[in-house]
Amino acid sequence: MRRLWVKLFSVLVLANIAFALLLYWGFTLTFEIAFRNYLKEQEAQRFTPLATALAEIYQTEQSWQWVLSEHDRWRELMAEYIVRPGDTNRPDRPRPSSDNAPFNNPPPQNDDSTVQRPPPRSTFTRMRHGMNPHILLFDQDGNTVLGNMQSPDTIYRFPIEKDGQPLGEIGVRADSELLIAMQAVMDNHNNRRLLLIALGLLAVSSLLALGLTTWITRRIFRLKQGTSALVRGRYDHRLEVRGKDVLDSLGDDFNELADTLDTNRTAHRRWIASTSHELRTPVTILQGQIDALKDGIRPVTPTYLDDLSHDIHRLNALIDDLHQLSMSDVGALDYQKDDVDLVELVGDELAKLKTALPEGLTLSWYPPQDLDVFVLGDDRRLTQLINNLMQNSLRYTDVPGSISISLRVTKSQVTLIWEDSAPGVQEDDLSKLTQPLYRAESSRSRTVGGSGLGLAIVQTIVDAHNGQLLAEPSTLGGLKWTIHLQRVTSGL
Repeated sequence: MRRLWVKLFSVLVLANIAFALLLYWGFTLTFEIAFRNYLKEQEAQRFTPLATALAEIYQTEQSWQWVLSEHDRWRELMAEYIVRPGDTNRPDRPRPSSDNAPFNNPPPQNDDSTVQRPPPRSTFTRMRHGMNPHILLFDQDGNTVLGNMQSPDTIYRFPIEKDGQPLGEIGVRADSELLIAMQAVMDNHNNRRLLLIALGLLAVSSLLALGLTTWITRRIFRLKQGTSALVRGRYDHRLEVRGKDVLDSLGDDFNELADTLDTNRTAHRRWIASTSHELRTPVTILQGQIDALKDGIRPVTPTYLDDLSHDIHRLNALIDDLHQLSMSDVGALDYQKDDVDLVELVGDELAKLKTALPEGLTLSWYPPQDLDVFVLGDDRRLTQLINNLMQNSLRYTDVPGSISISLRVTKSQVTLIWEDSAPGVQEDDLSKLTQPLYRAESSRSRTVGGSGLGLAIVQTIVDAHNGQLLAEPSTLGGLKWTIHLQRVTSGL
């Protein structure tokens, strides 16, 4: 149990450590994303006026070629609109319009065609004269007009539009050095705080894990003690159940298992005692009769031999019933199922049994109007079921009395209803009637009560046919048996 405690505690602590690391990673990532979004918003505030000015110029020029040829014009735009945060010395200048030079008016032409223009400036020269390497320009198709796209830096893009029509995009590279510096500041400032938070969280969670682990292992230990008690045969041991969680549900199952084992042990002991009694009685009678013959106390007469034969047959019947029940319990009882016409089977068997009815006892049979009622079953076992129910009614029905059998049919089910008149059975005994060797009244003798196995065999036959057997008081004053079987249509 100590090893289980260590494992549970270790798992909970490791889970808390993993959660703390995940929390730190998530906080760092969230802060970095928020910081980048903040920078993008700041850049958007700076570059939106520039995008508006470029849109107005594009309306006049109808292309972006002027950016590559008129470097001074581009430099003036950068000086006009691009100001680093904190720069408050930028002079206020009017926004470019169609009337403002030098934005829209072409440079003056010299009449002297022999005047030579200076050669194109190099890249370094363009950077010195306003071609900021952090600024990029894209046309409406996304092609690069100005700037280098091969840099690994993050580029923020802002649309250039006029009356909702896209004209291009202005791009700006994120300041990698600034991002790295801010990241270093954030790490230095927050790592210590996050470490303290993680250590505090780990300490609190470890205490909670300690209490939870101890609580769970104690309850599991009680279950282990209860299981050990059952192994030692102490079926009266019960667990105290207080809540409704999984372990409490397991405790309920344990108590139910203990009840079942206790009941089965009691039934097993009663079965052995009843079986030995049932076998000892006829054997003792036979032994006494044989001893009387040997000692010459009783003469050998046909009547005396018939009595011996009757006792032997009854003993054999008891042994056969015990064997059938034991075979049914282990699932070895043979059933040969086929489509059986239940109306014909019950009617034929009742016609045979009716001749054995004592005077004053009437038998009523109510077959269904539908004469074709088939079930999938073993006709030998179903015949045995009818005989056992009849023997039970004959033994326990007072004369004058009556026995009523009816058959009800639905589309998918056949119901056999067997009723007899007084005496009845107490309601507490109804659920026990199909237990082997059980008699509802202990005062009944073996001669009246039979072996006590007939109804138990009826139950096994019904179970083997996937049916249902129900005992309840009868309106005739005695006992009512209801048997539900599945109807089949293959025999129709």
